[in-house]
Amino acid sequence: MNIVKPPQVKRIPDIITSKQIGLLITATRVLRYQVFFLVLYSMGLRLGEVLHLTVNA
Repeated sequence: MNIVKPPQVKRIPDIITSKQIGLLITATRVLRYQVFFLVLYSMGLRLGEVLHLTVNA
């Protein structure tokens, strides 16, 4: 018996525009979180990669 399966839909991830990133950063009041978002976006890192960064003084 042939069972017809519906095709699997592959979704591409949503992409945030640079204007939306600017709004996100300016809406963030805490400097620490602004730096977090700036590093995340400007370096093109994944969330897990940013969370494992350390600051050397």
